[in-house]
Amino acid sequence: MMRLLVTGFGPYPGVAHNPTALLARRIAAHPRLRRFSVEASAHVFEVSYATVARDLPRLLADLRPDAVLHLGLAPRERMIRIELRGENRRRMLHPDRSGAAPVRRRLEEAGPDLRSSRAPAEPLLRLFERARLPVRLSRDAGAYLCNATLYASLGATGTLRPPPPTVFIHLPRPHRLGRKGPPSRAVETRASDRMTEALVTAALLLVKDARRRSA
Repeated sequence: MMRLLVTGFGPYPGVAHNPTALLARRIAAHPRLRRFSVEASAHVFEVSYATVARDLPRLLADLRPDAVLHLGLAPRERMIRIELRGENRRRMLHPDRSGAAPVRRRLEEAGPDLRSSRAPAEPLLRLFERARLPVRLSRDAGAYLCNATLYASLGATGTLRPPPPTVFIHLPRPHRLGRKGPPSRAVETRASDRMTEALVTAALLLVKDARRRSA
C-alpha cells in the first residue's frame, strides 16, 4: 500500500472560505485511490507560519508518505498553476491568520535560495490539458504560506531516499476556473467536481512516479 499526503489550507485574511480544504479531503477520500492501493491522508493547515512550521515536519515523520500533493488557493487566477520551485523568502507586510507578520525575509537563514520540485511536471501539465482545464507551469509560488509550505516540504522530503515526489498546485476559486463573469452555485459545483477528478488523477500519477523511483 502506497501512502499519499494531501494538504490544503483554511481561511485567511480576505478569504473566508478556502476551497482547498474541501478539495484536499475529497481527494484523500476518493475511492479511485483505494482501488489503486493508495492510502491517502488529508491535512488542512491553518494559514499561520508557526502552525505550518510545527505541523509539517510532524506529518511527514508520522505518515512517511510516498508522494505529497499540496494545494493552495490563488484567488485572482483563472488557471491552475503547477509550482516548480520554492524560494527562501517571505513577504514582510503580509500577516498570517494569527496576525503575525514575518520579522525576517528568509524562511531559513542557512537554507538555499531555491528548492526545486522533482515531481513529473510535464506529465502533470498534460494531464490537466487532457482534462480541458486551463493550466500552466509556474516558477513563482509567491512569498506567503504556499511558498513557505513548498519550500519546507521540499527540504524535509529531499533528505529521504528515495525522495517522494512532492508538488504544490495553486488552484483558482472554482467559479473562476477558465471563465469570467459572476459566480453561480451550479458553475462552482461543476468546476469543483472537475478539479477533484483531475487532482485525483494527478495524485495517482505522483504515486506511479514514486513506485518507479523505489523499484
